[in-house]
Amino acid sequence: MNHRHLAVIGAGGWGTALARLVAQKRFRTVIWSKEADAAYAINENHENTIYLPGVSLPANLTATNRLDVALDNPEAIIMAVPSRFVRAVAVQCNQHWR
Repeated sequence: MNHRHLAVIGAGGWGTALARLVAQKRFRTVIWSKEADAAYAINENHENTIYLPGVSLPANLTATNRLDVALDNPEAIIMAVPSRFVRAVAVQCNQHWR
């Protein structure tokens, strides 16, 4: 298993699809969702039943609704939030990125 860590910020359909692709390349992938129920569904069912139903997600893809967890020393960050929220989410990310 590759121990490289990537974070995907945004767990909508697009963010989940990108996170799945990254995880399939054997990266430890953490996806951040502002919605706790979406993060829970991803972790429990290995599927984003809210925004990408029917698509299975690899075991090395985990979800959180805490930015500090998602941004705990990633090698790269993929922003996958709607454009109208990019600025606000980027400001929040700046407070947690280490």
